[in-house]
Amino acid sequence: MWYLCGMGSNIDPADNIPRALARLSQTFGALRVSEIIHTPPYGMTSANSFLNALVMFETDHTQPQLKGWLNQLETGLGRDRDHPESSTRDRPMDIDILAVREQPCFADVTLAEPYFRQLLAGAPEPGACRRVVFADRWLGEAPATIHWDERAGHIVVIHQRQQLHDHALEAAFPG
Repeated sequence: MWYLCGMGSNIDPADNIPRALARLSQTFGALRVSEIIHTPPYGMTSANSFLNALVMFETDHTQPQLKGWLNQLETGLGRDRDHPESSTRDRPMDIDILAVREQPCFADVTLAEPYFRQLLAGAPEPGACRRVVFADRWLGEAPATIHWDERAGHIVVIHQRQQLHDHALEAAFPG
């Protein structure tokens, strides 16, 4: 199955977004990643703004299995999921499954968060994109495909073009 996930961090996001992407890539192989955008807190009160992105990948995990794995990843990055206010507190990582499909096509998905809708449409607000260092490269200003090369033991990043569907090799989020 193909999964579309939203990820966000407002505690050390420039470090935690790359860490989460590296773990996702090592576990699930190729990832398609949207731009990374800076957003104010949504649905919570905090002085810390977020970095958010969409990530898409394929796995044989069932939705409950993947949610469990994602929760472990969040906990491994320092999120206290047992706190009674976990959903409204600052967090090093939050990854939610937004949609599941048999094919990698999410163009018709309706997303609640306005910033995720912008990313899915390939139209983030001007000036919202942010770069993070990932595998000794900049990531975040354009959609990208990330591959984990098991033989070499490292990550390969293929940057996309202006829109998510413009790359000749593989669109980050094909429609």
